Amino acid sequence: LILPFFLLSALAPASKASQLPNSGVISWKNQDSLLNRILPFRHLAANNETTNSTTDCPGAPFLWIISEADSGHDVGFAVGTAHLPPDIIMTDAAWVSIHNALDDSCAVYGELNMLDPETLEKLAACHAEDDESDSIVVADVPDAELRNGITATINDIAVAQFPDSSEQASSFAAILQDLPLYDLVQFIQFFNTPEYRDVFFTSLLAGDNPPVMDIEILEEGRPAGALEDVQTQCDLLDLYSPTKNEFLENFSDVYGPQLREELSFSLSRLIAEYRCGDLDDVTKVVLDSDTTSDDVNKALLNDRNVQMAAKITEILQSSVQRPLFAVGLAHWMIGNKSLAILLEEEGYLLERVTETYEAHTMEDLTDQTCSGTPSAPYFVVCLFGGVTILATIMIF
Repeated sequence: LILPFFLLSALAPASKASQLPNSGVISWKNQDSLLNRILPFRHLAANNETTNSTTDCPGAPFLWIISEADSGHDVGFAVGTAHLPPDIIMTDAAWVSIHNALDDSCAVYGELNMLDPETLEKLAACHAEDDESDSIVVADVPDAELRNGITATINDIAVAQFPDSSEQASSFAAILQDLPLYDLVQFIQFFNTPEYRDVFFTSLLAGDNPPVMDIEILEEGRPAGALEDVQTQCDLLDLYSPTKNEFLENFSDVYGPQLREELSFSLSRLIAEYRCGDLDDVTKVVLDSDTTSDDVNKALLNDRNVQMAAKITEILQSSVQRPLFAVGLAHWMIGNKSLAILLEEEGYLLERVTETYEAHTMEDLTDQTCSGTPSAPYFVVCLFGGVTILATIMIF
């Protein structure tokens, strides 16, 4: 359940995004309609309970310095991201370290360059082919007990959001009831996460993007490009998307048990462990929670790591300007084909930054020094009825 939150920055700013079981993806179909129906409730957003994490563990950020094994020369940075707001997922000191690394880097690469309008257009196009008639909704769940339980959860959420108006609660529940099932599951999971609930609901009701660590890193640094192409991530989103027939035929053995588990899932443990900065603890959370098949995980993690490691190696060998690579944490450290292992085979070592990374620990890289790279972020194109809701699989 957690593994995808560290593996795909696969953001889907499209008006028709895939249903993504077990993926942690906000992918609202019929977004214009949904937004128009929810916006009348926006003035009640202040009534939502705000619960923030108060535990500041002394852990370091998931930041590494990349060096050449033979020469020992520092040649770049690696950041293991979680696709959530940085102020929730990290301490202030950890975020400062990453900012300082950005100051010492000439070029920032993500899985995708989500500040590039052409990338956003391609993502929108790859989701435009989704068949709305094949969308799975609550009414399609064949188990009456589970179906009624989901409806009860929807009603609980609606009442919690609008405790003083049964009419508005009923209207909001009807909206949720009509969502594609795995969009609804994502909605419920965020509601189950006190640390993120208020940020998510406030952003949704205001028609804004929930902040995402990966995009803020690109915005704060000098965005240079992507380690993957759009089609790779579009194909992976499709891998997570059962048809209605697949859902019904495999409900008893696969989707029913998975759905029961997902409805009670919360991101709280992930947030706490990532914030503390203990890699072993985060890895345990990820592996304990993963229910995806070996074939899916191979495509989601190992196959992509081989491709990204080749791209990173090419960039390091061809550039004298120190790059920073920000991709989901699981890519760097999990499995026998992690980026750390693959890069070591190419002659590069990763050294974890265990204390605050000070600004200009290496030589000061100014915009003039970093010639040929952008000195200011691109403008983000909005595609959600004038606003972008970015679908995110959190640490992949």
